[in-house]
Amino acid sequence: MDKVISFLENNGFEKLTDNNYWNDTCNVKFQDGGGYAVSDKLDNTMYSIDNNIYWLIGVLTYYGFIDKNYVDI
Repeated sequence: MDKVISFLENNGFEKLTDNNYWNDTCNVKFQDGGGYAVSDKLDNTMYSIDNNIYWLIGVLTYYGFIDKNYVDI
């Protein structure tokens, strides 16, 4: 989880709560029991079934929530 938090912070996300990070385009929430919820400004949400960082990076870059030249962990 620490690597994911570092990745988010290195790419412009700010901490809202212990399990919730946001930037100008989306919100990333760590779900109870595992997984992520990624919501855009219109409250459309995508859910992962586990804590796979590659899924998260893929969603964030594919939908333009972070730059494709993101800062690595």
